[in-house]
Amino acid sequence: LFGQSWSVFAPDPINGDYVFNIRAIVNEGDGDADTTDFIDATHAELSMAQHNLFPPRAANLAVESASKYKNAYDLLNSGQQEIVSFGYYEGKDWKQRFDADLRAAAAGDATAIVNAEAFITEAERVNAYATQAARAAWGDDVVFVQYEIYRQNIVPFAERYNDEAVRPDKQTAPSGWRGLTVIKGQNAGNFADVFKNLPGVTK
Repeated sequence: LFGQSWSVFAPDPINGDYVFNIRAIVNEGDGDADTTDFIDATHAELSMAQHNLFPPRAANLAVESASKYKNAYDLLNSGQQEIVSFGYYEGKDWKQRFDADLRAAAAGDATAIVNAEAFITEAERVNAYATQAARAAWGDDVVFVQYEIYRQNIVPFAERYNDEAVRPDKQTAPSGWRGLTVIKGQNAGNFADVFKNLPGVTK
């Protein structure tokens, strides 16, 4: 029922943000489709934790998903990362083709095979989240989703008094367009009731 976690400032303090942006292609009817703007799911969800002594666990869902996805992406080899940047959305077998291509790009390397399997698991979860978020924001006519996940470190502590200091570059995990994913047991209706009313989420 209740979750606890501990974060300490030493020896390795938290020094960056994870961002999970989502957009979609929406069927407008008569063969027309519209590409939405990105929405920042992390910013939307974290609003539930601001000024809240008892924040819901949902306030951290997008951040946690982005963190696990980015960490799994970083372990892929260059060929596998290139595959992730391609679009996989056409046909009912898009996921099977995506998974098979990631495994093939391991080229028989045992470590790369293990890393591919770990990423496939995280990618399915992220895609399911993006599908729910997109449908909550833009309705059931969403046909494809795309997400932009990255980590961006804060200004280094030693530069905290430097007015001209800028944050380091984003560490991105580029992704192409994806088909939709629905995982058995998820409740899209309850998710939408919360998510669609958060700041920055528009229909």
